[in-house]
Amino acid sequence: MLKDLAKSILIYGVASSLGKFVGLFLVPVYTRIFSPEQYGVIDLISTVVAFVSILGMVQLESSISRYYYTAKDDSERRLFISTAFWPIVLFSVFWMIIVALVADYASYLLFKTVKYKKIIIVSALTIPVSNLFSYLTVVMRYQKKPLTYSLFVIVQMLTSVGMSIWLVVYERMGIIGVFYGQLFGFVLGAAVLTFYLRFYIVFSLQMDLLKKYFRFGIPMVPAVAGSWLNAYANRFFMLGYLTLTDIGLYTVALKIASAFQLIDSAFRMAWGPFMWENYERPDHREIYKRIMKLVTIGVFFLVVVFSLFGKEVLLLLTTADYTKASSLIGMLAYSIGLGIIAQTIGLGAGITKRTEYNTVIYCISVAVNIGCLFVLVPKMGLIAVPLSLLLSTTALVALAWYNSERLYYIGFSKSFFIAAYALALIPIVIASMIDINSFVKLIIVGVVLFMFGMMLILGRTPVVSINTIFRGAF
Repeated sequence: MLKDLAKSILIYGVASSLGKFVGLFLVPVYTRIFSPEQYGVIDLISTVVAFVSILGMVQLESSISRYYYTAKDDSERRLFISTAFWPIVLFSVFWMIIVALVADYASYLLFKTVKYKKIIIVSALTIPVSNLFSYLTVVMRYQKKPLTYSLFVIVQMLTSVGMSIWLVVYERMGIIGVFYGQLFGFVLGAAVLTFYLRFYIVFSLQMDLLKKYFRFGIPMVPAVAGSWLNAYANRFFMLGYLTLTDIGLYTVALKIASAFQLIDSAFRMAWGPFMWENYERPDHREIYKRIMKLVTIGVFFLVVVFSLFGKEVLLLLTTADYTKASSLIGMLAYSIGLGIIAQTIGLGAGITKRTEYNTVIYCISVAVNIGCLFVLVPKMGLIAVPLSLLLSTTALVALAWYNSERLYYIGFSKSFFIAAYALALIPIVIASMIDINSFVKLIIVGVVLFMFGMMLILGRTPVVSINTIFRGAF
């Protein structure tokens, strides 16, 4: 059981996460070519396109994930896949046209100049092909062809990276070269995947099935949009109180912390199928509780290590212009880590098909984030941005926990989670405020490892053995 989950994370999850790894991989290149202000421009345009892409997907990829296993044969699978495929294409093209039409206005609104209009148009062209590629990779995941799946994802990633580096470094195209590289990579990936899965894509649309998809997926759109606002709306807030340079510093810190987004994407891809496949088991509640404990300890420990040595990673990957970003890395990594853990906790809405509750939760979380930004940024400056995100993510986890247990009780341990939360948070806060030498950092890591190990061992029994530790963790 756990071996199957780990295998899925390594094969499907890690492969799907390579797209996010591109951003981290390109940090040493871009920070030596672009100033923090130019990095801020790239991030703002990418942020807008990411939000519009959510509207183009309409969460139909989540709907196919929910209903795929109910298909009885290949004929029905073709119908299921195609019923989501064509609406995604239509919605994505619609939003691409809208963004292209308002590109000059968007450029002026964001940057007080229309000189970025062409860049925004090029970035808009990626919306249909990136959404199509994302949807078809979900279909590939449920086809259970891990090697083929990984090959397609890796080829798309290498194409995007290679084209971006060539256009930016050798052709000297500047910021627009970044988006041309992304566009070329997604065009190739979407075209190859569409050809490979052509057997499952037919000119057919089942309206009753589409209504089911929308019933499951549309209530999740505001929640996903809320998640986006939680993560990205602070850029627009920073435009009002801070500078494009601050946005660039924040973006680089987030790119460094995106190592945990790789884990997040990997776990997200593996967790959904694992969770639904085990749902029919009579002991599924115990399985979910065991996974939650193991994931909580594993993620929090990795966050602590990464946060303590974030400055060293930053100095290795960037230039002196970006060193101020080091104090932001810890809280950003912690926020992302909380999101990983939340996936193992907020199960009730999906199980009971009451996904509309997620919308309310994300709206409250966004309100917490915006409220904290409004109060803290004028007083604390840039450090208030990751702090606000951390507070809002904590609120999201607490609300999702309460709602999930109310809809479908599993019995997750609150005391276990609170203890692990506090144990991880303390060294992260200290590291963001004080410059600690490497020897002290190693001591802190050792203490945290010991404490987490004791939490796992004392979960059930004081007898120390490998089997006992894992049984105690579960």
